[in-house]
Amino acid sequence: MKIVRSNTIDPSSLASEENNEYSFFKSRAKFHSNEVPPFGVYIDQKAWAAFLEHGHQVYAQQRHEAQGIFLGKYFTDEQGEFVVATHYAAGTGESTHSYVEMSEECLAQISQKCKEENLLMLIWIHTHPNFGVFYSGTDINCLKTNFFMPYQTGIVVDIIRKLHKGFKVREKNVTEFENY
Repeated sequence: MKIVRSNTIDPSSLASEENNEYSFFKSRAKFHSNEVPPFGVYIDQKAWAAFLEHGHQVYAQQRHEAQGIFLGKYFTDEQGEFVVATHYAAGTGESTHSYVEMSEECLAQISQKCKEENLLMLIWIHTHPNFGVFYSGTDINCLKTNFFMPYQTGIVVDIIRKLHKGFKVREKNVTEFENY
């Protein structure tokens, strides 16, 4: 049996992007004091604020973890590849103070939004309220199973301690990721 790759997603050229929303990134080298990373993640402030609001709301009401997915575009330029997350989709499903699982219905709705608006699911993000920022075995499995594409990452946020850390699948291993 031969396995054939299908539905590969290549980055779009930033130079050919016509949407002015992304023109800001044509000079992205200025955002970095040192070298531009070979892969970078940029999150729109409104999308980040929407996530924080969701996380705080879930914690205030239930004392549970919260989760969602940042949506956006995947680009390439002379410095390398990068993603720009412009939308936040709140996740719904089962949750406790130390566990969160997104429902199939929620994932289907987010997938439909991506299809309608020509966006990609870029970043799985969730909270660890007052637990610190680390990936549990469950988190690692989720990233390896669902967010393993070259343009995808994960972020965990402790909304109480105001800490966050990124993670990325590289060669089937989940490693810490700082370029966001």
